[in-house]
Amino acid sequence: MSSKKSDRLPVVTPELPFDFGLVELGDAAADADQLIAHTGVRVLLSHHIVCPCITSVRTGGTGTAIVDCPSCSGTGFAYLDAPDPCTATVQGTRSSDRHDPDGAFAASSITVTFQSSVEVAEGDMLQLYEASVPMRVSRDYKESVGGIRLPFDVLDVRDLVTNNRMLEIVRLKRGVDYTLNVDENLLVFPKDGKVRDGSTVSGVFLGSPYYIIDALLSSFRGQRTAAFSSDGVRELVRYPTSVTAVRSDYLNGRMQHEVTQKGSADKGEGS
Repeated sequence: MSSKKSDRLPVVTPELPFDFGLVELGDAAADADQLIAHTGVRVLLSHHIVCPCITSVRTGGTGTAIVDCPSCSGTGFAYLDAPDPCTATVQGTRSSDRHDPDGAFAASSITVTFQSSVEVAEGDMLQLYEASVPMRVSRDYKESVGGIRLPFDVLDVRDLVTNNRMLEIVRLKRGVDYTLNVDENLLVFPKDGKVRDGSTVSGVFLGSPYYIIDALLSSFRGQRTAAFSSDGVRELVRYPTSVTAVRSDYLNGRMQHEVTQKGSADKGEGS
């Protein structure tokens, strides 16, 4: 190998003062909170725990939630305390129709920004209780069940239809072809009415949707600032937290199980 010394100049990394290029935003956190207060909507936020129905594989369990657990509805998320009301901005709704063995429903996701004082985590549930949004659901009606229980909070019915043997759409009239119990989220159809045993019922309902937070977009975001310090010491000021959330009416909602195969729509599955 050559013993010749390198003639390159040494690399010098300059030491810059802390405030070099600093954009001071810490003192604007309160303004951001105020903006959310002015432009946001009221939501109910419920913090979650892992449901104890999940038992570890090491102790002989499956490591997954029990499907018919009455506390978590098979999701693994349980909610102990009454939800906290708070204000948040909601935007970026994305919606799509999905299908399950019992029929079809509409699913969507949103982006939510909470004020800086609100602490949230993945799995927490929120309800837009001041909102009224369309919810599309179709279900097969079984006369032996006695009705159709909807897995979300219904405010009203926009449209409800079935079809005849020629597959023509038949519009259903409330109070004549069906009744709706808003407290129980229960549709009941008269015997020998337009809705036959085995018919498919499709509706657009107005309701207050539930969402589960699935990702934190800006967790732990903040800035150290001396804007609120009397002695010039920089303190960490938190910024508002943004999250994405997915519709959960069909999983959690009011923790109501649909009755579609057997039992009583009024008393529950298997009754």
